Amino acid sequence: VDLTMELLEDLLPIIQ
Repeated sequence: VDLTMELLEDLLPIIQ
């Protein structure tokens, strides 16, 4: 399981 993609998808909207 690639957690990186899940983390990015969850963090991207938070950073913007």
